[in-house]
Order: sequence, then structure tokens, then C-alpha cells
Amino acid sequence: MTQSNKTTSSEQMNEDNRIGPFVVEPKYDCPHLGDRAYILLQPNQTNENQQPPCTDCNKTQENWACLHENCEFKLHSPINMSTTFISSLNFAGRQIIIYGGIFVFIVGILGGLLNTTVFLSLQTFRQSSCAFYLTIMSIMNVSQLLTTVLSNIISNIYNNDGTDASSFYCKFHLYLPTVCIMISLTCFCLATFDQYCATSSRLYLQQLCNIKLARRLVIIFCLVWILHAIPHLVLFEHVLSPITGKITCTLTNVIYVQYRAYVIFPIFFSGLPLLIGTIFGSMAYYNTQQLVYYTIPLVRRELDKQLTTMVLVQVAVNFFALLPYCIVYILTLNTNLNNDPIVEAEIQLSSNITHVIYFSYFAVNIDL
Repeated sequence: MTQSNKTTSSEQMNEDNRIGPFVVEPKYDCPHLGDRAYILLQPNQTNENQQPPCTDCNKTQENWACLHENCEFKLHSPINMSTTFISSLNFAGRQIIIYGGIFVFIVGILGGLLNTTVFLSLQTFRQSSCAFYLTIMSIMNVSQLLTTVLSNIISNIYNNDGTDASSFYCKFHLYLPTVCIMISLTCFCLATFDQYCATSSRLYLQQLCNIKLARRLVIIFCLVWILHAIPHLVLFEHVLSPITGKITCTLTNVIYVQYRAYVIFPIFFSGLPLLIGTIFGSMAYYNTQQLVYYTIPLVRRELDKQLTTMVLVQVAVNFFALLPYCIVYILTLNTNLNNDPIVEAEIQLSSNITHVIYFSYFAVNIDL
């Protein structure tokens, strides 16, 4: 559409036909526009002489979408919004996920396999309950990198996560990552508590540090989290969007949506592990400072110091990896911030950055 057409179209408009969804004023800031117009994502009727509110964003301003399949301008936005700026933020977010995710994936896979090999090959570690927790955590971290990080990289490269193609994958693509995250974080919490008990002067706490109890606890928690994530297999369904006409993988139960938003993500995935790790990690560090006053074998003392150091480093890494994700996720729950499309795009960019930082938890492996 040429500039002369734009001028002619503007001159023909009057104040009356600007009200409602009947006027389509062409936009010129989309690289895919060409000779094609934008389509209005609303039915062609008015509500009290005004455009009816959008079913997605509840706005009464005219909302637009580019006809091009892969265009960034498909997002809902008022016509006076700086779409170029938002497009740049979205593009930057995808690049961060792709390249940051590739780095985290490679480092995490190599480190996780090395970590697991060390723990399983040395007899000293095979007899330690703390090392057993760290071994299971490393295995779950590698699984998480393979199921989530790699999937996010591919979906951002091809702009499609593949959940629309298979009903099984729609249900399973979040089930396995959720189980892996929960088991990994649980083993991290158990490892910090185990080291607190191992370095304690109280005999009844030291007796909790045995490999048989560790195996039983891991089995129990694995069963708990496997059952806990079953709603993902039941409640995720293929839903046909009335706006785009495309199939999307959507969580259909409102109650479980709220449960994931306010319990699983902010508490189980970040807040609770941070709290437990910080508390018992700090107490384990204090206990290691008192080991010189205990009458214990030198080999046992050095092993406890080594494992405690590994746990404390993991606590520090988790603090910087999980806390930013938790903060940004809480911001995304604030619907008032999402009313501004630019602020929403900025929050989404921050979310992509903190996602990569969050995944660094699964990539950091400490061998001392």
C-alpha cells in the first residue's frame, strides 16, 4: 500500500465512522504488510455504539493482527502502540532462550554426566547418603535439560512447540519436566538436611544419615511427585482457538490453573527449596566450624567438610538461580501490569532471562 493511498484513506474518514469496529485504518510498521491489510479480531457488531471488548485482553480499542503466519505483530495491541519496540523485545527474548539455552544445555549435560560418574565410581561416595541425594539430583537435572531446555530451544527456533501436532505430547510435555524438577529440588533439600544431621553433635540426628533411609525417602518422594503431576496428563487438552482457528494445548481446569500459578511455580519450584536450603545449609556450615572440637575420625571429618562445601555452593547457586525467577513470576501474576502491552513485553523479556538463569540450576554441578 503506497503513501498516497494512506493519505487518501485518511481524508475519506470522518469522526462518525471512527467509532466501532467498522473502520480499518491500515498500519505501515509491519514488515509483512505489503499489499495486504490487517484484520480486526472482533465480530462485526457494536455494543452501545462501541466496539465490544476483546475476549482475550478485554480492551475496547481496536486490536489488530498481521496476516503473516510468523509475524510478531500477531499479538493483541492497541493501534497506537509501538509495535516495532515490542517486536524487538520479543526477538531479543527468543535469542536469549536459544543461545543462552544452548550454553546451559551443553554445560549442564557434560557436568551432570561427570557428576554422576564421580559419585557412582568412588566407594566413599557410594556409601554416603548425601552423595546419593546429589547423584539422583544430577540424574534428574540431566533429564530436565533434555526434556525442557532442549524443547525450549527448538520451539523458539521454529516458533512452534509441537504440542498442536500430538495429543499425547500435549499432555506429556509438561508432565515429565514437572516430575524431574520436583525430584531434583527435593533431593537438594534432603542433601542439605542430611549434611546438617551429619555434622551435628547430636547422635540421633547422625543416625538419620544412612544410605538405606536415603533410598527409601527418594522412592517415597518420587512416587509422591509422579502422582502429584498426574493432572497434567488429564487436564491438558487440544483446544481450537475461535480467533486464529489453530489448535492449542491448553490447561482446561480453572482450579488447577490457579494451583499451578500460585502454588507449584512460586512455592514448590523456587520459594520452598530456597528456604529449606538456606536454613539447613547455614546450620550445616555452622556445624562444620565446630568439627574440630568433635572426636571423630579424620577421614569422616574431611568427607563431611567436602560434602558440606558442595551443598553450600549449590545453595548459593540456587539462591541466584531460583530467586530472580520467583520474583519475575510473581510480577507476571499482577494483571494490572499486563494492561500495558509494552510493560507486558518487558516483563516477558525479563521472564525469558530469568528462565535461562533458572535453568542454570540444572547445569551447575560441583565436584570437589
